[in-house]
Amino acid sequence: MLESWLAHGKVTQQLGAREIQGRKATGLRISFGDRQADIWIDLQTRQIVRALEPTTAVYDPDNDRALRTPVPKNVRGGMALKGGEWTDIIYEPPADGVKFVLQPPEGYKVEHIKSRLPTEKDLIEWLEVFAQVRGGTFCDNEGSPFSKSEEAQARLKSPPANPSKWDEIFDRGYIQKEDVPLYGSGYSVVVVFRSRIAEEGTWHYQGKDVKLGDAQTPICWYRLPGATAYRIVYGNLDVKDVEEKNLPAKR
Repeated sequence: MLESWLAHGKVTQQLGAREIQGRKATGLRISFGDRQADIWIDLQTRQIVRALEPTTAVYDPDNDRALRTPVPKNVRGGMALKGGEWTDIIYEPPADGVKFVLQPPEGYKVEHIKSRLPTEKDLIEWLEVFAQVRGGTFCDNEGSPFSKSEEAQARLKSPPANPSKWDEIFDRGYIQKEDVPLYGSGYSVVVVFRSRIAEEGTWHYQGKDVKLGDAQTPICWYRLPGATAYRIVYGNLDVKDVEEKNLPAKR
């Protein structure tokens, strides 16, 4: 996941160099959709040695007084997640085969569930669903029709009182019931298409503020495996082939 951030995210800030666990590392602040993280990379091996989400601009665990302050025993109540930290990352660790057992425990059985990966048709359909749920404007990023995670949580907890046809499609997670369900329904169809179908490194999304029906403005493009031309999707959901040298400017 962290390597995907580096491959497809946008560097918004250079954090300089520092020593982490005895290794010289350089830090990058990465923006990936509506998320941000600070990722530190070993200068010699190019391996990730530490990652923080959110960034230290939001929460800095190295300077959190609460981490060094014992919680009184009589305190009771809920907990709030401040952030996540990946550290002590080990690449290619030796694996003990005894710990990897594929035989189901007694009393359990294996159930094989079939699913299919999304096609370009699924991509177009869900781009339209997302735009319709947002009132006719495409998403800020390809991951969700909601620009902030709080909006998504609020939508899940309190669905519309009078849902439209598009709300109903979005909430049930599929457009048309199939014998073989779609892998990555609802929220994740577009993300699965980006990561599993489009050729690696060719996907680009820029649908923010584009109106559904805009035939002049591209919202995303990608190249399918084995193809030479890119596929551009416009705001009216038309799809056209174009050579890489003729791709529109990114915005």
